[in-house]
Amino acid sequence: MEILATDADNTIAWMANVFIQVRTGKMTIEAVKRLESTARLLRVRSVGNVGAIAVLENGAEMVTSQVRDVQREAVTSLMSDPRTYMTAVIAGDGVRATLLRSVTRFVAPKMPRLHSARNVREACEWLAKSLGGGHSTSELLSLVEYVRAIARKSAEPR
Repeated sequence: MEILATDADNTIAWMANVFIQVRTGKMTIEAVKRLESTARLLRVRSVGNVGAIAVLENGAEMVTSQVRDVQREAVTSLMSDPRTYMTAVIAGDGVRATLLRSVTRFVAPKMPRLHSARNVREACEWLAKSLGGGHSTSELLSLVEYVRAIARKSAEPR
């Protein structure tokens, strides 16, 4: 596994054919473009299906409408490759998390390879099954939790 970038807002990692993003703070247009570029590179380097897990932590800021538009375009473009599978996790159980999960489903309701999960375990189960082998749920879960720990540490005030 390789941590590609980590700062107070985003941590990005990959292992083999799986890309992980954990967002603890704000999302900018530049960050969306960096994520898209990294995901494309992973796709080029991988044979077969590729997967992405995006975790939006409880304290992460809401995106602006401009960022949301760029994000939607990036996801649509990445999902145009039939080898790509993505799952998003909106952490938390409150009203905000529930509304964000609903928005995620609304953004791309007709993309069967795009999944909105209630928690990290569900996301990892879905992705392990969708990728058709190569990674177990427990392996993906360990990987995501490791990246989340790095993201939390990066988000701590210095």
